[in-house]
Amino acid sequence: MMATYDYITQDARIGPEGNLYLLTFAESTMERQKPRKDEEKGFPPVHMRIDVIDTKTHELLRHIEIDGDTRVFSFLNENQMVYMYIDSEGEVILKCI
Repeated sequence: MMATYDYITQDARIGPEGNLYLLTFAESTMERQKPRKDEEKGFPPVHMRIDVIDTKTHELLRHIEIDGDTRVFSFLNENQMVYMYIDSEGEVILKCI
């Protein structure tokens, strides 16, 4: 018997328009743990995204692609979102989109 892992939510917020924003891994845990041919050692970078869900219909509206290893996000206003991630050199980066 084999169990598979589902996507994991790291952070969540209700946006200014009332939609639910979920910070998730773009690949399942099992996919992330598979060795990659182009990687010499270790695991590949973690691909992250924000899923936008309509809170009334529970329908997935869109994905927002963001930088890997993102830990938290928030909204500055109706048109701007900010998130923090760690780059390949270990620096903490704050990015606004």
